[in-house]
Amino acid sequence: MAFKPAHRPALFLPIPLADGSTKVYKILAPSAATGLLISQAFTLGQARAEGRELTPEEEELLDLSGDKEEQFDRDLFGGQKQQMLDDGVDQFTFGVVRQTTMLWVQAGKAAAEAFWNAATSEDEDDDPEDETGPKENATSDVANKDQPDSTDGSTTPKPRKKAARKRASAGSTSTATGTSSKPTSSNDTGSTVGTVDF
Repeated sequence: MAFKPAHRPALFLPIPLADGSTKVYKILAPSAATGLLISQAFTLGQARAEGRELTPEEEELLDLSGDKEEQFDRDLFGGQKQQMLDDGVDQFTFGVVRQTTMLWVQAGKAAAEAFWNAATSEDEDDDPEDETGPKENATSDVANKDQPDSTDGSTTPKPRKKAARKRASAGSTSTATGTSSKPTSSNDTGSTVGTVDF
């Protein structure tokens, strides 16, 4: 029996556009070098979450400031990033696309799918006002909506709190952007998936 040619895996993500329509983007698996970078970043994120102080070289690996972020996105998405920007994909959704893609590379399709579904689901708790009036933290959420989500000034959005609870209950998810790290649950294969925050 001969080996069959390998195919290049792809992720198909239904992404909402500014005009209200949805477009399915095909995200091809990144190069081995990019995959190894993502794996190292997840490992370092887990180490940081466990309290280990990272070396300057390790911190440098996690630093995606300036041109490094653009190069990383080119390596991760190819021409799809520019296509998403041209199509009017919003900042929050693009951050979820990046996180989902990185999680797919690190932990597999099931973990990426669980994260995507939790992070992109419509949630009645997202509305600061409901039939009972404004919620306690509605003012602070609105006041901080334009503030960076991290201490390094990046504004990569993170999934909302309820989505995080859903991800935790799914048992195999993690985030992958921002600037802080925290431990997450184990994935279906038994290996721990750490949080990596760029």
